[in-house]
Amino acid sequence: METFTLSAGWMAQRIVKKIEISPYDDYVQFAIEANGSIYRSLTRGETWQQIIALSGVRDIIMFPAHRWLVVAGTEHGIFRSFNCGDTWEKAADLQVDRFYQNDTSSTEIYAVSTNGIFVSGDFGEWGAGEAWQKIDGNTPDLPCQNFAVDTSGDQVTLYMQTCSGLYFKTEKEPDWTVPLPAARGRGFSELMTFPGKPIWTKTHGDRIFSAIHIDEWAYKGEI
Repeated sequence: METFTLSAGWMAQRIVKKIEISPYDDYVQFAIEANGSIYRSLTRGETWQQIIALSGVRDIIMFPAHRWLVVAGTEHGIFRSFNCGDTWEKAADLQVDRFYQNDTSSTEIYAVSTNGIFVSGDFGEWGAGEAWQKIDGNTPDLPCQNFAVDTSGDQVTLYMQTCSGLYFKTEKEPDWTVPLPAARGRGFSELMTFPGKPIWTKTHGDRIFSAIHIDEWAYKGEI
């Protein structure tokens, strides 16, 4: 692994889209660049090592109950490490964009991709991220889908943003709830369901955020 010292120049030259800090030891940190490169620090961010074995990394997740276990989602599949990133092995061919964790005491993982929503059950440290089940149910055949998962409530809620609006359902329900009629709202307490081409959809606590491209609202004048 390539080693270098973190500095202001390093930050200026790279766009870091995610930093994952070990829930067991905050000296251990991982940083994912926008280009999919991934780096590890064992010094609380003072020095970093590039993990050459992984490329096209989209997300990474760690587990409070398993201090050495790390699972990474890449454009080449899902990889895992049992020694905190020293070595890696391929766990599954599934390509995912984001991970979600429901129970921090287990190795159960939810994952979303352009192909739907998946879950990997609590198979213990040595089985983490290996077997996946598609759980998005009877998904409508609609263009421009992207997905998000909310694990903060009593039950897991799934979201699907489409060109015709926002669908949602619980993990156990087979069918999606049809979007409400488009309405304009102000403030985070209101759910806006404008139709448009989804760019991304994410959840944070009990809120959901989505970027949507709407042609008729696009500014077409000179800048």
